[in-house]
Amino acid sequence: MSKVYSLSKIAKPVGFGASNSYWLELFAVGKNTGNCRFTVANEFICGRLGSFLGLPIPPFALLQQRGRSDVWFGSIDYSLTGQSLPAIDPDECVKEFPELSTGIIMFDVWIANTDRHAGNLNMDKSPGKPTRLNVFDHSHALFRFDGEVRTAKLINEFAITEKTETGANRQCLLDALKTTDYFDYWHEKFDKIPDFLIEETCATTIEAGILSSAESITAIEFLLQRKSKLRDLIKNNQKEFNSITTWPLI
Repeated sequence: MSKVYSLSKIAKPVGFGASNSYWLELFAVGKNTGNCRFTVANEFICGRLGSFLGLPIPPFALLQQRGRSDVWFGSIDYSLTGQSLPAIDPDECVKEFPELSTGIIMFDVWIANTDRHAGNLNMDKSPGKPTRLNVFDHSHALFRFDGEVRTAKLINEFAITEKTETGANRQCLLDALKTTDYFDYWHEKFDKIPDFLIEETCATTIEAGILSSAESITAIEFLLQRKSKLRDLIKNNQKEFNSITTWPLI
């Protein structure tokens, strides 16, 4: 799968070193805490953990302008054509990427993402290149808008259907997935996520000033507990997978 991203401008040579380095300018999609103070933390934590799992989340960083205190989440532009890509067709996505689709559903369960609609996945079908799936937009996961009240409420919930909370979307791949072939594969990947990665990722939000120490600890505990319960959350909600008629004995 191609991992090339959009380069806006080759600005000028760095001016030293033997490797002929240049300053580059990149387009990125940015979010700050203007509408919700949890947005940047939600995006950063989910982006880092999803990338570790191997989900095709575009490269990202926490960004800060010189002389300003506000921190942004910036996701590098993934469209080489400069054109916005259309929302996915869930059936097409699952047919093209059944393994990844399974992983995305399970990831959204883990992070309690109630906003995985067809518009925050897309498939890049650039001529001459393999089709690439892009996964983005996790501002409605973890704390969403409500902070620790939300994580306490959803700690034991499936969390990816329209019944979860006001404004929630039913996970867009949930009704299209037709196979259980990849659940064991992804369960093994989730089991191998080290606790220290979750802890260090959430600790970074304190250093960046986007979560308090108490909120960071809450995020750690929420993610660790839900990771340990992921098998049960899937098993206890098999009825939500409307296109899967037969499940293996567990």
